[in-house]
Amino acid sequence: MIKALVFDLDGTIIDTEEITFESYKQAFQYYDFELTLDVWEKWVGAVGTPQKVCKYVAEQTGKEIDFQKIQQLQDEVFSQLITDKEPLPGVINMLEAGKKADLKIGLATNSGSKWANHFLSMLKIKDYFDNVYTFDHIKQPKPDPEIYVKSIQHFNVAPREAIAFEDSVVGSIAAKRAKLHTIVVPSKLTKKATFDHADLKIDSMAKLDLPTLINELSSKIVYESIS
Repeated sequence: MIKALVFDLDGTIIDTEEITFESYKQAFQYYDFELTLDVWEKWVGAVGTPQKVCKYVAEQTGKEIDFQKIQQLQDEVFSQLITDKEPLPGVINMLEAGKKADLKIGLATNSGSKWANHFLSMLKIKDYFDNVYTFDHIKQPKPDPEIYVKSIQHFNVAPREAIAFEDSVVGSIAAKRAKLHTIVVPSKLTKKATFDHADLKIDSMAKLDLPTLINELSSKIVYESIS
């Protein structure tokens, strides 16, 4: 029986990932460096991506990169591009379906609490969540499973009784390491990645019917317990 849903935030609930890439791309033009997606996507979903890219740019250009300047420029562009962004297709319906099914709903993100709570409030979806775990609540970020383990322990459910929704390799590996059923909905930045480890990969959450998904996974759980 499925008892809980746990959602990633960036790239899964709201398309911050593409905007973040675009804003850093514009910021690095200050150093006449053209940041490409193949560089950025190496660290999508991970912690410390901007610092890693700054180090990469410094190595490529031989220039001393002012991280604070990059952050300032990036923040200016990001603030302009994020205006009026809405939840990705199917997210609200999935949250509504989860509540209708009386499931516990959690958030598990590598982002910080301030960032997560800002977007949950901006999107007016904070009340859907029974718990919110962020980078501030863990010792090891994704791909370590800690954040998913803590989320389902909070709900007092077994890993096989929970479904994780992710968009990145880093996040989906974390969910699988925690032994949750893992559904991947790739963002525009991760659509070329390999997700062989996931239970299901689908191009839009809008194509998922939660009752059907729960029935299929519940049947799988029963089969595995009998075997």
